Amino acid sequence: MRDQADDDGFVLSRLPGPRWIGVDEALDDLRIVWRHHRIPVVAASGQALPLRVRFDMVAAFDVLEHIEDDIGALRAWRALLTPPGHLVITVPAGPELWSRRDDFAGHCRRYSRAGLRVERLRPLFRTLWPLAWLSARVSRGTAVSDPVAEYQVSGLLNVLLRFLVRTEEWLLHGSDRGRGTSWLLVARPTRGAADGSAA
Repeated sequence: MRDQADDDGFVLSRLPGPRWIGVDEALDDLRIVWRHHRIPVVAASGQALPLRVRFDMVAAFDVLEHIEDDIGALRAWRALLTPPGHLVITVPAGPELWSRRDDFAGHCRRYSRAGLRVERLRPLFRTLWPLAWLSARVSRGTAVSDPVAEYQVSGLLNVLLRFLVRTEEWLLHGSDRGRGTSWLLVARPTRGAADGSAA
């Protein structure tokens, strides 16, 4: 199962494994996912999932930060897992990186690693952290006025960013050290928590 965000099924279509189900509240996005990728989809809230089966994996990429009751969402997702199943999540990292882009994107929070009991947690986009920190400082107190200009990346800059991310992955693959602009989380339900009760 995958809680669909803004990529209209692109990430979901690249995940390994034969069977995935996309979940989103936006019917237009679900239509695109089905039309382009032929992936089964369900129109539902990420916190009120009308699913009666359990899954080997629940994945939510840049979804949790948009949900006010993130603990409730995690409980709902965990309740969908088979006992040996995995929960895979990416979230924006570092409360100190909060900027106008977070306000514009509808984020409720950015995350630190404190208090997480997980199987694996590692930072992503570590090479971008200094730039994100500087951008957050410079833009503090201002709002996004032109979303297209704000999020547009030139071809040359995109090539440079891709090179930096690939170099980081090559040098630091598997390492959980450092700071990044996002977290990659892999967790299992705690023993006896298959009913969706709190960890």
